[in-house]
Amino acid sequence: MSLLSLPIPEREQALSELRQLKASYIALQARLESYQSEQASVSRPDIPGSLEELESWARAHLSGQVELHPRAIKAARESGFQDIALVYNSLLMMRDLYVVMRKIGGNEHKQAFEHRLAELGLENTKCFSQKNKAKSFGGQYFVRYQESMRELEWHLKGSNSRDGRLGFRLYYFWDPETERVVVGHLPGHLQNDVS
Repeated sequence: MSLLSLPIPEREQALSELRQLKASYIALQARLESYQSEQASVSRPDIPGSLEELESWARAHLSGQVELHPRAIKAARESGFQDIALVYNSLLMMRDLYVVMRKIGGNEHKQAFEHRLAELGLENTKCFSQKNKAKSFGGQYFVRYQESMRELEWHLKGSNSRDGRLGFRLYYFWDPETERVVVGHLPGHLQNDVS
């Protein structure tokens, strides 16, 4: 049944309930962010020694800010990527700097993000300059998220090596509704015109 097919009083009631849920979500998100900010200032989380722990680590340290799609977790576990710390530090950077930059904006936050990118030896770029180019690679650049297919529009680029032990990419999109980063694939390359 469609919301538009409901009688006007019921439709207005449903919209009112939706607004209340959204307000509650925003308030809970603000409380979570405040708590996470306090925790981040006290100590940075330990970096695990393998990508096998990525899912539980992400749940404990990224929740509400950065969401790892199951496909990203699977790809990370199956990879032979050697610079384990880079994966975790990239995710912490997205949580601590990118999300803040997107939510608050301002040159100070942008510069902090760009400085940390440089420290990690990374670049943040769009995956493709041509519109709809991602579609030519099948579903690689798309993930199912909240009942729809979403494009992994951006990526963090590290080493360009095609050797899965050395080359680094973190593919993601920004979800404006939940104000979080959704990581759809890491740490290796997805197919493109070069590969």
